[in-house]
Amino acid sequence: MSVKASFQSYSRHCVKSGWLKKQGGVVKSWKERFFIIKGGYMTYYAKEDDSKKLGSIELIGNRVVEVPSSNNGDDPPRFLFEIISGEGQGKMASNHETYLLWAETDQERKDWMKAIRRVMYASIGGAIFGQNLRDTMLYESRQGQRKVPQIVEQCTDFIIKHGLEVEGVFRLPGRAAFIKEIRERYDLGQRPDLEQLGADIHTVCSLLKLYLRELPEPLIPYEMYEKFYKVAMRDICEDEDKAFDKLIEYLSKVPVYDYNVLKHMCKFLHTITEHCEVNKMHAVNLGTIFNISFIAPNDDDPTLLMGVSPGLTQISALLIANQERLFKLEYNSNGDSIVVDNLLDMENQETSEQSLVPPLTPATVELMTGLTLSSEEAREMMKNGSGELSDSLSTDSDSSSAKDFAELDPISYISRLEQEISKLKSELKSTKKEKKALKEKYEKQIVQMAKKMSDEKESTAASVARIIDLQSKLQEYQLKYGPLG
Repeated sequence: MSVKASFQSYSRHCVKSGWLKKQGGVVKSWKERFFIIKGGYMTYYAKEDDSKKLGSIELIGNRVVEVPSSNNGDDPPRFLFEIISGEGQGKMASNHETYLLWAETDQERKDWMKAIRRVMYASIGGAIFGQNLRDTMLYESRQGQRKVPQIVEQCTDFIIKHGLEVEGVFRLPGRAAFIKEIRERYDLGQRPDLEQLGADIHTVCSLLKLYLRELPEPLIPYEMYEKFYKVAMRDICEDEDKAFDKLIEYLSKVPVYDYNVLKHMCKFLHTITEHCEVNKMHAVNLGTIFNISFIAPNDDDPTLLMGVSPGLTQISALLIANQERLFKLEYNSNGDSIVVDNLLDMENQETSEQSLVPPLTPATVELMTGLTLSSEEAREMMKNGSGELSDSLSTDSDSSSAKDFAELDPISYISRLEQEISKLKSELKSTKKEKKALKEKYEKQIVQMAKKMSDEKESTAASVARIIDLQSKLQEYQLKYGPLG
């Protein structure tokens, strides 16, 4: 399906509906209207159940902007946004230069603007904040062989280049106004160059966190939360190998677009941890930052989220620290999966040297030389083994087949093939030596990695215990003195 067809199918459905105040009339008074976003238009009615519309606002080709919130003394705060003409266009309508709208809360304003932008810009790759990964990738995969959204690629590449040795990377907030500006550009369908914009490392880190946090669902779907949580909090303590096998199985069932982003992020964050001596960011630190972006229960209750937070952190830290072991699948641009083979199994996949050498039979000779031998010649050749014909056969001028054989000189041809086979055998031996050396190298690295994982596991356990202790103290404080703030 083309981008245009996909968009038309999408915009036939109601995207959003609800009440807003609209400014209009000669005296610019505010009237409450019921709005419906559908089919590329924002239609408004006097009542929710009215069949006759009061008017429609065309969204395609126009723009929506946030108007600074106002609070005039005793008046309630106004969370305003405005729909204005697109570049090169005139008035929005004969009786409206623009459409100024008023939402009840800041969050309501954000939700309306997000829905409007989705209609305005989704067909050109915009409105990506808050959009599910499938819709984002349906557009982006048509622009090239990309497996994750461009914003994720751009941010992680920037951080790898500039932030590996920045202490506390991902902990310090970026510049709010700059983050908002870059976000606007992405939502307008642009792909800004972060270097040219002069973005700093903390702003890019905040932008990446914001994008992942605003996805409609964590990278591990809500329906799989219980399985992952059980493995991290119970199974891993009972039998680590079985727990990892379960994680590999569960990860293979994560939707392809979410899996690709999760794998990309875990590999990227693992690279961050490799510089932890400088940046002070271990897997647990990063797991704490990204936990609800990776996995979370389908419940916004803050008390519940606080209670399960250590488990979410542990799951995220496990995925980051063990990303190479856990992410066994590789998806191509079509979404087809390829299992990544374990390099240490190469020894079991070696082909026998002898199996590369074809047996010397009449059929083999015919295949290699194009010559069909008589049954007598075939018996002689197989008996000699070396491929040489007996004198009687090779000198029999009355035999037409022997004469043809002599003209084609199959013996020399077979001899050359045997030399090539000998050369291949020699190369195979050399390859086996290289494989053996490679195996020894990886075994050594695995020993080192196992030690590192053991150290990190101890660190994780200590950190989780500390978090639980702090949460317990916080709960005691709140019971005694009431909620903070």
